[in-house]
Amino acid sequence: MKRIRVLEIMEATGGGTKKHLELLVTHLDKGSFDVTVACPSTRHPSYGDESIVAELQAAGVRTHIVEMCKAIAPASDLASFWQLWSLMRRDSFDVIHTHSSKGGFLGRFAARCAGANAVVHTAHGFYFLGQPGFNRVFYLGLERLASRLTDRFIAVSESEKTVAIEHRLFRPDQVVVIENGIEPADLKVDIGRRQQELGLEPDRPVVGTVSRFNPQKDPVTLLRSFALVSQVATEVQFVWCGNGELKPQIESLAWNLGIHEHIVFTGYREDVLELMALFDIFVVSSLFEGLPYTLLEAMSVGKPVVATDVVGSRDAVVHGKTGLLVPPQDPSALAEAVLRLIRSPDEARRMGQAGRDLVARRFTLKRMITRTEQVYRELAHRSG
Repeated sequence: MKRIRVLEIMEATGGGTKKHLELLVTHLDKGSFDVTVACPSTRHPSYGDESIVAELQAAGVRTHIVEMCKAIAPASDLASFWQLWSLMRRDSFDVIHTHSSKGGFLGRFAARCAGANAVVHTAHGFYFLGQPGFNRVFYLGLERLASRLTDRFIAVSESEKTVAIEHRLFRPDQVVVIENGIEPADLKVDIGRRQQELGLEPDRPVVGTVSRFNPQKDPVTLLRSFALVSQVATEVQFVWCGNGELKPQIESLAWNLGIHEHIVFTGYREDVLELMALFDIFVVSSLFEGLPYTLLEAMSVGKPVVATDVVGSRDAVVHGKTGLLVPPQDPSALAEAVLRLIRSPDEARRMGQAGRDLVARRFTLKRMITRTEQVYRELAHRSG
C-alpha cells in the first residue's frame, strides 16, 4: 500500500510548538506515512533552543531547511515562500500541514500556488489574541485570508475551536479538535542534588514556572504576583525556567521589587520535567494559549497548577479540582490562588493527583497521533 506523503511546515521551532511537531512526526505510523519537515535551521532568535533539526535528523525524519523569520520581513518572506513552493513543486505531497503563524501563512499560500490537494493548519494559539487595537485587526485579517486556503483546521483545544468559529476563520465542519498529548512521565530525580544545584532550601515551599519571557506569557504579571506572595509568605522560593526577549527587563524588575534573592532564573533548560519535580505549585500567567504542554507536563507529575483563565489553559485546568483559574493580568488574584494552595497542602495534593489522573486519561500521545492520522487519511483519500 502506498504511503501517504506529508509535509509539515513550521517556523516556530521552540517551546510547545517544537514539542508538538517532534512528538507528531516521530510517532506517526511509518508504514503508512512518509513525512518531511520544512523548518528553519534555528529560530531567530532562538534563546538557547537550537536543537530541533539535529533531533529530527537523529530520529530519522527527513528535514528540509527553509529559513523563516518570526517578524514580517517582505524580502525574507518572499525567499521563504519561493523555497516552500519549489519544494512542493518538486516533490508530490498528499497532505500539507502548516503550524503556527508565519509557517502557517507562508505554507498555505505556497501550497495553493503549487496546486496542493489537501492543506491542514494548526495554530497552536492565535497570535491576534495577544494584540491590541490595529495590530489585532491586522493579524486577524491575515488569519482570515489564510483560512480561505485551508481544508481542515486542527484546534488543539475546545476553546481554540470556539475562537476559530466565533471569529469567522473556519466553518464548524472544517474544524476538528485534537488535544495535545504527552507520553507518561517516568521520573527518577535525585531531589537533593537538584535542590543543591539550584540553591534551594529543602524545607521551604517552591513555586515554579516554565515560561518564555515574551508578551504572550505576560511575565510582568507573574513576577508581580511572586512579589505579593513573598510579602505574605517569606519562606516561599521561586524557580523560573525559560528565556526570551523580556528576561533582562524581568530580572531588573525583580531587583526593583526586592525579591531577586527569592527567585532562581535558570534560563533555557532541556530538563524542565526533572526540575518540575522540585515544585510544590506550578504557575502560568499567559494571555492566550493553544493548549500548553507545560501545564500538561506539570499535571502529569502530580503538581497542582494555578493558571490564567484564557484560551487553552482553561481546557487543561478544571477549576477547584486539578488547579485554580484566575483572571489574566491580575497579579493579586494569581498571588491569592498560590497562597491558598500553600496554606492548604492537603487540597494541593488532591489537585495534583486529580491532574495526574486527568492527563493519563485524556491528554495522551496515542490519542493525539491516532486522530491526526485519521485526518491525514481522510484528506489524502478524498484528494486522491
